[in-house]
Amino acid sequence: MDTGKLSDALSQLERSLAALWAPEAGQPPKSRVCTGNLVLLTGAERRASAQAMLDELRASERMRTFLVSIDPRLPPWSLEAGVSARCQREGEQLLCSERIELSLGAGAIDRVPSVVSSLWVPEVPTTFVLLEPAPALLVSALTRDASRLILDSEALGVEVSATIAASTHAHLIDLAWMRLYPWRNAVAGAFDTPALRAAVSAIHRLAVRCTGPAPCAPAARLLVGWLASRLRWSLQGTTAASDAQHQHVALQLEAQAVDGVPAGKLLSVELGATFGEAHLLLDVERSPHTTTLQVTRSAEGHGASVRRITLPEPSLHELLDRAIDDPTPDTALRQTLQRATLLTPQGAP
Repeated sequence: MDTGKLSDALSQLERSLAALWAPEAGQPPKSRVCTGNLVLLTGAERRASAQAMLDELRASERMRTFLVSIDPRLPPWSLEAGVSARCQREGEQLLCSERIELSLGAGAIDRVPSVVSSLWVPEVPTTFVLLEPAPALLVSALTRDASRLILDSEALGVEVSATIAASTHAHLIDLAWMRLYPWRNAVAGAFDTPALRAAVSAIHRLAVRCTGPAPCAPAARLLVGWLASRLRWSLQGTTAASDAQHQHVALQLEAQAVDGVPAGKLLSVELGATFGEAHLLLDVERSPHTTTLQVTRSAEGHGASVRRITLPEPSLHELLDRAIDDPTPDTALRQTLQRATLLTPQGAP
């Protein structure tokens, strides 16, 4: 293995980092701002969009940021590196953070973790961001020492996300899970009324509809997996479950093609419950071309209610900023991902 080019590039990169902080004539002094390391792994074809996203990311103003890509067009063992600073003026000082961009040839994949770890700032948390598929061995090595792992199961798939989640003790955040919050909140809120709380343990039907063609899109699977993990359901494929009292729960996952709407977006969640002599029906529905969620609840003896919720549609960098700033681990997420792996279409592996 020819490591000469790799070593030369690393030496040059370290010199560039040192030069970044050298005083410049006529310029105010620079002070480093570093509350953590941020590592984003991307494919070579998405590098430009990843750079643009990092430019918008508020967190990159205070973290040493790494943009790492594997580029099969480069010589196998090569490393191309660049260093830049993001600075903001505060009084008589420039407060700066560094961005390190690494492009490696396909043969250097096994060197990526050691290269990155040799450059990150010690004794501060490290956040690893994975928003697209990447080699499993590389992901495993990079997440091993991460304090926080941010992924997107809509992009990676439920199975891959669940496997990654099970292999790391890092604080786990899933952007798809964050996008589901208004839906989860609407479903959970239907049982807030004391007289209806018993209904949550008596659900006998759950139907989830999303934009097609696949009814088992990650968002739908996560939502069903969330209810199953919280209510201790045993999932029996995509059509049935048994609840904690071993009662049957009918499941229905449907897909509907909608012009102009990407596949995999939730359209509705319907559930029914029978408790005592009463029946509860809940319908959470979104019109495909609006950002409004309509929540309709009716229960015998308890009347009916309709409320509307405006769905936030944060950009990717806004979601990432929220994920990076969120210090609270979500213990339900790992359980949800594991349950969601049990929901696969008939005939799927």
